[in-house]
Parts: sequence; structure tokens; C-alpha cells
Amino acid sequence: MSQLKMGGVFPPEETRAEENGFFEEICGPEGEVIFAMSGRCGTCCVLDDFAPTDPVKTAYVPLYICETAVAPFLKAGYELLFYDVDRNLKPVFSEEVISKISILFICGYYGFSRYDREFVRMCRDRGIMIYQDVTFSAFSEDGLDPSADYIAGSFRKWVGAYSGGFALKRRGSFSKMPSAPDEKHILLRKKTVDNCDDEAFWEAELYLRRIFDHYASDDMSEYILRHMDMQKIREKRRENYSLLLRELVPLKNHLKVIFPELDPGVVPSHFSMYCDDRKSFCRFMEERRVVVKQFWPVGPQVPDLTTHPDVRYIYDHIVSLPCDQRYGEPEMKQLAAWLLEYDRG
Repeated sequence: MSQLKMGGVFPPEETRAEENGFFEEICGPEGEVIFAMSGRCGTCCVLDDFAPTDPVKTAYVPLYICETAVAPFLKAGYELLFYDVDRNLKPVFSEEVISKISILFICGYYGFSRYDREFVRMCRDRGIMIYQDVTFSAFSEDGLDPSADYIAGSFRKWVGAYSGGFALKRRGSFSKMPSAPDEKHILLRKKTVDNCDDEAFWEAELYLRRIFDHYASDDMSEYILRHMDMQKIREKRRENYSLLLRELVPLKNHLKVIFPELDPGVVPSHFSMYCDDRKSFCRFMEERRVVVKQFWPVGPQVPDLTTHPDVRYIYDHIVSLPCDQRYGEPEMKQLAAWLLEYDRG
């Protein structure tokens, strides 16, 4: 049994001397990028820019969502309307809400963008602001929608950075620059990343939930994001995901892969599956020192899910495993062997 922990907090990301040009590429000459202390701080920057001219203040967001992703909207005084999501993690939009909303929130789960792009264009043509959270899809070729007016997200699930957030405005400049980063949070994040400290991770996270606002990134995190090896990260994650798909063809009992095909250009954030008994699965993997992520608990803002059985199923059964650039073929084959062992049981 391997003694090497798989998953969890990223160590500081390796960088190259030359810039990767990613942010200039996605922003273009007409827009502006700002670096934020976290993804939700980036969203705060977006709403600081947009909300003052929004008389409707109603956002259309997915039922399957992290509570921290919508917290900035509540902080900015927005009402939330929710759209359904099916078990393939495809959003189910309703045209009936178009006359009621001022923001459409879109995202690509775990690197895979399955939403209806025609509906997005329809909303944009009707004057609705398109906001895209790219925390899970920033590395995918189709992960940043050309119809999006604003984009924000965090790279903390991809690389080791103290801050890791950013916000982008496609046309024009932000009307307000972010505040200096919160020193306590940055210190906790440095402890988290430099030492791969899970306890410090949660201390930093719970503190951020209390104080998040339009905070800027620290300089080192901006440097990491501008100088990380994007191509290496993309290639390694795709290789690892593809290897797991090949190895896990025999799965048939207790586990089901959510995205059984890796489309060209898609870069997965995790290897996500449905598990019929999540508690026993997590215990099994914990014994083998594999970190299983459960994105997410049902947030307090999510309405009753009795009439949304697919979303209820997602929240109760989804598990996400590491397939990131820290690992190669030996680790992925070992992970696959354990998954097959569990599935046979």
C-alpha cells in the first residue's frame, strides 16, 4: 500500500522565466484583467463594477453550486433564481426567466462545459449580463465563453498559489480597483501552501468566508499565474484523465464515471464519478491516503430539492479524485487499481 498521499493542498507551483501570455490572450485589447485574493473576491470585483447600474439585481444560477460562489451575489443584494442540472452535469435552462433576470451565471463543471450556448447568446442579445465562473474550466479550450461579459475564478484547484483569483471585464476597464490583500488571510495561505498544511487550509478558508470582499492578489500569486507552465499542466492532466478512462473500462457495480469521454481541448480539474455509497468509498480511499473531494454540501441558499431529483442525486453521490500534474502513470494506475478493487467489492 502506498504511503504517498494523493491529492490535497498543492505545493508552490513551479514557474518559468517567460510569461505564459494566458491573461492577455483571454482578455484582448478592449478589456481588463485584475488579480484577486480568491475567486469570490474576483466575483466581488465584478459585481462592484456591474451592480451600481443594474436596476433588476436578479441572477440566474445553477442549483448545483458551491455556496461560496453565490455568496458575493447575496452580499451585493441580488435575488437568486435557480436552474436545474441533470446527472450529466448539463444545465437545464428555462426561457421563461429571461424577462426576470439581469445576470446569467454559467460554469463548466470539472473542466467540461455542457451548457446550452445558444441560450447564453439569447440572454446576451436581450441585454442580460453573462457572468462566467471558470474555476473549473479555465484551462479548457472551450472553458471561457466568448459571450461572457465578465469572467472570474480561482486557480487554487489547479496550482499552488497563495491567492489565485482573478476577474476579467471583456469590454472596458473596471470602475473600481481592488483593495490591498488581507494580511491575515495571505499569511494563512502561505502556511497552507508552503507546508501543504490541511489544517491551515481550513483556517484560511473559514476566515475568508467571513471577510471576503474586493481584495487584490498578493504579488507572488500574480507572478505564479503569469509564469506557470500552462501547456505542461494541460497535457499532464489530459494524459492522466485518459489513462484512468482506459483503466476503468471494467467498472460496472458501485462507481460510474460522469464524463466517460475526454473531448479535444478539455482539461479536467478532477476525475469525477458517482458512488452508490459515498461514506464507505471515502473511508476506503482514506485508508489508501487518497483525498476524495465532495463538491459540495447543499448550501443554505439552495431551495428545497424535492422536485429536483437529479440535483439531489448529484449532491449525494458525486466524488472527485485527483488527476493533476503532480502525478504520472504509476500513480494513476495505482489509483485505478484501487477504484476497480472498490467497485468489485
